[in-house]
Amino acid sequence: MRIEDLLTEAADDTGRPLRHSVDDIVRRGRRTTRARQLATGATATLTTAVVIAGVATWQADRPDSIQPAATPGQTFKTDASTGKLIDPTTGKLIEPPPPVSPLADAEIIRRCGPDDKLWREHLPSAGDKAGPINGQWTVPLKTGRGDGFQAVILSPDRTIAVTCQLKDKSSGSGEGDYRRTTLASQPSLLPTVDAKSKSRKISMTWSRVPESVVRVVGRPVTGSPREALVTRGFATWGIEKDPGGLPVSGKVTGYDAGGKIVFEDTGGAVPVG
Repeated sequence: MRIEDLLTEAADDTGRPLRHSVDDIVRRGRRTTRARQLATGATATLTTAVVIAGVATWQADRPDSIQPAATPGQTFKTDASTGKLIDPTTGKLIEPPPPVSPLADAEIIRRCGPDDKLWREHLPSAGDKAGPINGQWTVPLKTGRGDGFQAVILSPDRTIAVTCQLKDKSSGSGEGDYRRTTLASQPSLLPTVDAKSKSRKISMTWSRVPESVVRVVGRPVTGSPREALVTRGFATWGIEKDPGGLPVSGKVTGYDAGGKIVFEDTGGAVPVG
């Protein structure tokens, strides 16, 4: 049996004759293969371009599956010589966010335990029923280098927020900064659609932000723009060198994964210097 007949039977069980010769099929296959190769090459080139000019975003607990928003936003490109992001608004280099603390959450909770005990004994709050911090509490935000850190510790029901800052491993109770308050009372920057957002201020210590925010950029009146460390729903400018001692001014802007502005506060507290 000729190869044309075999191809006919394989492709059409009705017995209708093959409409193209073997040579036609071979030529068509070559064209299809070439077209696929060109398409693959074009896709690879496009992907490379996107990676080179892509948005360098980071969030400590952001899942890898998060995709950029459909709404076009601002693209943050990287300066090749410094590795810093370029501010699309001012064209200046953005100072990078403070680092994530390398300490384990359990270690942070353990070291903050003595201060937590003192706080509950001497500054009890009638509305605070969460009890002592322990392994059931979570650490959604932590920054610092080595043994020094600043962390936010949340109660299991997310009603109580603890701010704990210790300078080094030898810090004992009372040698750092410790605060325990309700999460609802902590400064929060809400989306710009919220009428109250213009009166909200980002805290020098840490603030709550919408969970869609992956980048917070502070633009002081003078000096370079600064990026805050952002995790899901929280942001911080880093450890306070001298609580209350740094001048603050300027604008704070929060962006989602697609570069779209989620909130903007023209009176936000941006550390200067």
